[in-house]
Amino acid sequence: MGKTQKKSGVSLDVSMEFRGFVKNGRLCALSQYNHLCFFPELLPRRAELESQIRMFFEEKIRSRLAVSFDDYVIDFAVTESDVWVIELNPFMETTDGCLFSWQSERHILEGRRQDESVGIEDDDASGSGSGGASAEPFEFRLAESVRNGAKALVAHDWRLLMESGGEDWTAGGLRG
Repeated sequence: MGKTQKKSGVSLDVSMEFRGFVKNGRLCALSQYNHLCFFPELLPRRAELESQIRMFFEEKIRSRLAVSFDDYVIDFAVTESDVWVIELNPFMETTDGCLFSWQSERHILEGRRQDESVGIEDDDASGSGSGGASAEPFEFRLAESVRNGAKALVAHDWRLLMESGGEDWTAGGLRG
């Protein structure tokens, strides 16, 4: 089973897709997109990937979308030579949180510390401005190991296909 899919003429490695959570125009959190999979090759590249995606967002995306959007979920793909935007989604619980939980970790997705109140801003402590960006909360998550039970979430036919290594696949579907 190959790891590459083609979108708009660009070959993308499915392990190199990431979901970003933007609140008030700021990229607050980043997750591996294919959260049910473990890609061990990503772990040693964590800092590099975070830097590459955050720099791309700040330099190319943030100001372009600021005119129309404050809060959104954005999907990125990283290739050998570039970072791409795959799509934008609403900043809502109906959009998959990937490795984050909207219910218990909303504060992370909104770039708040757990003890911060919603809607209360202190101009002196907001961390805004060029010097305060590093003090603002940000979290980047990758699957750290194989998740137990993840295979159970896959539909039965697809599980059979994965277990067979594609040998049971025919043009009409799985062989019976």
